[in-house]
Amino acid sequence: MNKQSILRNLPNSLSVFRFFGAFLLYFLYDIININYLVLAFLFLGLTDFLDGYYARKYHCTSKLGDILDKFSDKILLFCGLLIVCSNHIIFLFIIINFIYLFSREYLILNKINIINTKQLFLDKSCFFVLILIISFDLYDKENKFDFYYFYYFVLCVYFVNIIFYFINLKTKKIY
Repeated sequence: MNKQSILRNLPNSLSVFRFFGAFLLYFLYDIININYLVLAFLFLGLTDFLDGYYARKYHCTSKLGDILDKFSDKILLFCGLLIVCSNHIIFLFIIINFIYLFSREYLILNKINIINTKQLFLDKSCFFVLILIISFDLYDKENKFDFYYFYYFVLCVYFVNIIFYFINLKTKKIY
């Protein structure tokens, strides 16, 4: 395999790695030292940035890569939130977050072009902030600090984004 074909397959490989890495972290979180767990979770979150960067840099974007990336992101967040739920209960956040995330993906995957640059930036920012919040929450295994407010903040930002998606869906306008 030459270097060019390796670089063209790197973004999808990173997405697949993130997908399986999320499950691996979930199943091994009781066994792994918390410091390694947090570092591994942050690294998996970083692979989201890296796969997008390499896909754009080497012009190897594809529908499959887009689907893999979005699905792997959601699985990583879901596994992280499930691990956090073992420390305290935030099931409402998980349920609402995933109803939003998967319904939005359903709309996008059904070729309703309602996403724009501002919404994409907001989504990626929320993903990044949520990765950080979950990482800090995982690190705080003794529950010394209450992270509910941070989760609620990200949830509110997601709700604002949901409203804009439905406005764009209804009017087909870009804000």
